[in-house]
Amino acid sequence: MIRPRLVAIGLALFLGIWLVDSPLHDVGAFGSRPALAAALTALMAFWWISEALPMYWTACLPLVVVPLSNLHGDSLLANAKGAFLPYLDPYVFLFLGGMGIAAAMQQWNLHRRIALTIMGAIGTEPRRLLLGLLLATAFVSLWISNTATAAMMFPIGLAIIAEFEHQAGRRLQGYGAALMLAIAYAANLGGTGTKIGTVPAAQLSGFMAQRGREIDFLDFMLIGVPFATVFLFVVWVALWRMGRHDAPDAASGSHALESERARLGTIQPAEWIVLSVFLAAALAWISGRPLTAMLQAAGIPATTALVEAGAALLASLTLMLARANGRAVLEPRSLRTLQWKTLLLSLIHI
Repeated sequence: MIRPRLVAIGLALFLGIWLVDSPLHDVGAFGSRPALAAALTALMAFWWISEALPMYWTACLPLVVVPLSNLHGDSLLANAKGAFLPYLDPYVFLFLGGMGIAAAMQQWNLHRRIALTIMGAIGTEPRRLLLGLLLATAFVSLWISNTATAAMMFPIGLAIIAEFEHQAGRRLQGYGAALMLAIAYAANLGGTGTKIGTVPAAQLSGFMAQRGREIDFLDFMLIGVPFATVFLFVVWVALWRMGRHDAPDAASGSHALESERARLGTIQPAEWIVLSVFLAAALAWISGRPLTAMLQAAGIPATTALVEAGAALLASLTLMLARANGRAVLEPRSLRTLQWKTLLLSLIHI
């Protein structure tokens, strides 16, 4: 939705900061360029806060403004290069490749099978089932963006609650709310465990890499996973206190999981392909440092970010080319479900 009045106010703010005389117009060798950078930052911030334009449109504004400016020098080529090169950051492609794997999982409902397997292993007693939903959601969110994970797990939570209420013959307001909140909290906590779990994690890794400190996938996990694990159990205790007063019996939990497994049916060949490619990509991500060292020893210039991004893109390409049951394992229509808007928001460079 476009709001013309707010768009105009933002443009007026931009022109005011850029054209009005201020100390930003005389910053040493940079001249008046800081004023333009500040004006563009203020314009984007105002449009985001006011939602004058769709947020992902605003995120792409530097691609339009910077090439026509003198922020990176006096030549058009230098400014175009300065505008577009940051958008080719390896971490952007790492996140994009992870989204492709997520789309393949969603196409074949592999994420549901993984979640139900984890929940079944934890137990069907209501308190254990709540913990199982937390752990299952967090595990999926380690490898898939937290937003996509929440969207994927939401139908599972609704189906389990509906089955519980059908068996109990009553509304389960407390326990039902606890299950749905478990998905929200676990998706966010699990997303902090790896570099591809959430956009800010990838952005942090890219920020550190630009300053000479690369954080490889395993190093990030060694910090992120213990943090997420501790707080998952804190959330479990808090949600169980909220939901225990109307929790159903254990038999209802067992019946709910069996009903969901029955809907999935037997595992399909395509699911095995997706699982194999996902595990291979995860192994490559975790082994990013030794793989980088091997490539560098062979005379190939490489960084862990490039290796991880390459593994993610190769995994997605493999899924697109692989076929099962007469279909592509990752079909073009599934790519339309990717979070393109979220990806655009992660490409902010001024």
